Amino acid sequence: MSKTRILLIEDEAEISRLTAMYLDAEGYQVSVIDDGSLAIEAIKATQPELIILDLMLPGMSGIEICKLAREFYQQPILILTACDDDVSEVSLLKMGADDYLVKPLRPHVLVARIEALLRRNQHAQEKKRENMPSNSALTINEASNR
Repeated sequence: MSKTRILLIEDEAEISRLTAMYLDAEGYQVSVIDDGSLAIEAIKATQPELIILDLMLPGMSGIEICKLAREFYQQPILILTACDDDVSEVSLLKMGADDYLVKPLRPHVLVARIEALLRRNQHAQEKKRENMPSNSALTINEASNR
């Protein structure tokens, strides 16, 4: 079974290193991007099952990345930021983020949130497949016909 791919978009080197190391030890395959301007291309190239996204990045803000990614990316986005205010949290959740964690990082909490997001996403994908009309020779994906 292949490892779950996570894209970590974080510009603080020490946080990136420790987070990637911890998630790798938990069995995840982690790719790290430290510049917001490279994020959209990295999302398309790596096709991660989950994104961990900082808000304050060089090149492009996490807010803009979240907005642009939601045009084509339907997997979970978890915001990990030092920005601890209700307005930012609510705005990002309404914009398409699936969860919001405030630094300092608590590794066990991060892993629990990742597991919950992946579990919920897997369940949603299974429900979609169950709802696809099918006969033994042909399956119709109604979502793609819209």
